[in-house]
Amino acid sequence: MRWYSWGKTAIVNFSPARMDDATVARSKGGYAISKAISQGATIYSVWLLPSLHLGNYKNADDAKAKVAQHLDESKQ
Repeated sequence: MRWYSWGKTAIVNFSPARMDDATVARSKGGYAISKAISQGATIYSVWLLPSLHLGNYKNADDAKAKVAQHLDESKQ
């Protein structure tokens, strides 16, 4: 799966280049991984857009693995 930068602290699995932020936020079925600092530690949050939080992870690879798992489960 290919990931694209979305701002300074997030990546998405679709190209947002031709969309404004409002269109991206209303997308259904796309995934986003956002990076944040919480209590001094970096966390990576996985989102099924527009608003379903799928969890927080310690690194980007674990977050990407969660997206792959969620995609596999949704195909069944």
